[in-house]
Parts: sequence; C-alpha cells; structure tokens
Amino acid sequence: DPAGCEARERLLAQGLLARLEEMHPTISSDEEKSSLIFGAIVSYLKFLGVRPKGGEAKKPKSNFFRMKISGKDPQGKARKGFSLPGAALWGRDPHGAEIRQSKGPEGEAE
Repeated sequence: DPAGCEARERLLAQGLLARLEEMHPTISSDEEKSSLIFGAIVSYLKFLGVRPKGGEAKKPKSNFFRMKISGKDPQGKARKGFSLPGAALWGRDPHGAEIRQSKGPEGEAE
C-alpha cells in the first residue's frame, strides 16, 4: 500500500525532526556550523512535506538558538538588588540595609 508506506515514512520523519529539535542545543560547540546543518535538514524535511507535530509549530522560534555564555560578566552591567518602588516611604534602604534616619535628637544627652 503506497499511501500507508508514505504515511509511516512521514510519521517517522516527524519523530526524527522532533528529536533533532530537542538535541540541537547540545549537538556541538561550534554553534554556527550546527545551526547551518540544522537549518538545512529542517528546510529539506519541510520541502518534502514534513511538518513538526502540533504545539511545536506554534512556539516562537525567535529565541530557539541559545546564546554563547562567556566566562566573564559583561562590563558596565552591574546586578541590582531587589528593590520595591515605595521602600523610601517605609524608611528603609531599598537593598535591605536596616539603617533608618533619625527624625530628632533621640538618645542624646540633655
């Protein structure tokens, strides 16, 4: 049965495409090369009529390829601590220091 054989082949190709999409971030350290190979395979499978299953086609692909992480933190970007917008109204430093400004001469000698 040619239609049944074609359907099984398409199902197998969809499974392989799904596995390839899962494995892609860990394929090799040379991301440019692996991204080109991945793109070529996906383009060829789509040319043959193979589409990814269900929800995967709906996912945004803008952040699909992971970014390279360098050993250094980018200079000029300092991490800020958690702060609340109204922390100054409560008399607290927004970064957690419990230093309060005194409003009068408390505890001073007369």
